[in-house]
Amino acid sequence: MTTTMNKMNIFLLDRDKTRSEHLSRFNGRVCVTLEDIVEATSQANIYSIWISCLAEMTDKFLQATHSIRPVSKLNRTLGNYLMLQPPSRISTFFSLDGMFSRVAGGQVGGFLPLEELIEVLAAPAAESQDLFLGGTVDLVTQNLALVRGNFKPVTVPLSMFQPTDTGVVPDPSRFSVSDYGHVIHLGDFEIAADAILYEVDPHFRRRVNALRRSEEQGFGASLRRLRIARGLRQGDFPPISSKTIARIERGEIEKPHRETLEVLSSRLGVTPESIETY
Repeated sequence: MTTTMNKMNIFLLDRDKTRSEHLSRFNGRVCVTLEDIVEATSQANIYSIWISCLAEMTDKFLQATHSIRPVSKLNRTLGNYLMLQPPSRISTFFSLDGMFSRVAGGQVGGFLPLEELIEVLAAPAAESQDLFLGGTVDLVTQNLALVRGNFKPVTVPLSMFQPTDTGVVPDPSRFSVSDYGHVIHLGDFEIAADAILYEVDPHFRRRVNALRRSEEQGFGASLRRLRIARGLRQGDFPPISSKTIARIERGEIEKPHRETLEVLSSRLGVTPESIETY
């Protein structure tokens, strides 16, 4: 079976042919001339990714498509398109939207270094969707607009980012993305992509919680889930100390003694045998 990675190709629209070094490990090419772009469109498919480094290259792309076939017949078959610079005209968005599944970027903002950007875009969809390619800060509306690795936008209010306990204050005027899309920077303030997505994306939150439950197997994990569900603290199981409860929940005590099980089950209101079913 042909994988998505085999089908995907990356086209970089730029004036500099030497950028091809970033594409050496991927099925990609740099398009500089109109002829390059025309040839690339003949090779493109729904999995293709186009990265326009300059506004003038986006204009050149649109010029090239006019000589291929009617835009109406392109029918969103060219893949996804990312603009690292704003287009010269607002109408560009509408033209591109008719040819691509998703169009992202186009704002004045920060994106990953090109090498990291290509790595994220070439990663499996299950990984890239949880990373950020870049984004832009709107100080007027006090929002941060981010672009995920699957080209979907995420907008979060700047009020989401509060000073740390050590006194680091977010500085939206110094926005950047690093570590292959894992970290967002607002000056010296840093926050993980996972932390943002957990707050704003319910689908991401469900996936993370399902994975956590699948990894947290055993008596200790079940005890912790049941204890929290009952609204109990680790110190609410006398004469068992909170330290002992913590050790059980961490898996350091795999099989509590019968007397301990009886105390736990009595306090939780379940039979000893049923604790591990939670």
